[in-house]
Amino acid sequence: AIEPYDIFWLEEPFRPDAFDLHRQLTEATPIPIATGENMYTVPHFKEFISQGSMHMVNADVAIMTGGYDAGMDVWALAKEKGCHLAPHGCQELQCHYVAAADPEGGRLEIYPPHLDPERDKVFPVALALDENGYASIPNEPGIGLIPNREALKQHLVFTSEK
Repeated sequence: AIEPYDIFWLEEPFRPDAFDLHRQLTEATPIPIATGENMYTVPHFKEFISQGSMHMVNADVAIMTGGYDAGMDVWALAKEKGCHLAPHGCQELQCHYVAAADPEGGRLEIYPPHLDPERDKVFPVALALDENGYASIPNEPGIGLIPNREALKQHLVFTSEK
């Protein structure tokens, strides 16, 4: 029923453990299926990708066991199946992943500040988008993020300071 609306992708149509439902939907519609924002391990992605149950991989290196290294392992599997990368979540952490893994077809999900006001407090320098919607990767040391440590203090659960 939604195919005539020319949807770019359909994201998270089922629970992350519904392998068969994702595969059946992928086989039944030309709409690209995006999923993975609630998957945490390479084997989980491997199962989805090997079954052809996704087109857009929402791997989130900020929550995935193994971080960027695991993300690149997922990408190696996804690339073989013709998938594209569209990580979920904190784009400040994902932009490097997309640039390294899928610079031609990858995407960043950019959230407006009102959807995640805490992120703007923690990362006060937002990614710069050009007139075509492309993000420029920060060129500061490390991954280019300078967190506002004062804003993070309210989330502190351990400190070695006395």
